[in-house]
Amino acid sequence: MKVKIEIDPALAEDEVIIRCRRMEEHILRLQQDIAKAEPEKNCISLQDAGTSYFVPLDEILFFETEGKHIQAHTASRLYLTEHKLYELEESLPGSFMRISKSTIVNLYLFHHKESGRIQRRSVLWDAKEGLCVPQLL
Repeated sequence: MKVKIEIDPALAEDEVIIRCRRMEEHILRLQQDIAKAEPEKNCISLQDAGTSYFVPLDEILFFETEGKHIQAHTASRLYLTEHKLYELEESLPGSFMRISKSTIVNLYLFHHKESGRIQRRSVLWDAKEGLCVPQLL
């Protein structure tokens, strides 16, 4: 693995880009370690029944479009966000990936493999029905 640092005083904020051949567990861990350096950026403001909550990103399973609303799904709750899906795609860390026109998933929570077996969750995708509720395996 190569590590390269470029210093650019003209940047408005620091930016870390990870280029990889494919998403693997060690890449996700690296991204999470970098994200932990700024814990205040590891939450997102979401709404439920008129109340705002700061929800840790590592609790978000996926975001999806439902009508004119963007829903954020956790294991136990459904929230709404005022962000557009393309805004979320641009601002979320690398463990989130857009898998369809209407869905962004947290890859780390959905598909975590170790020694050939799934440890956490698996995405169940049905082209007609869209993203199904994740199942613990």
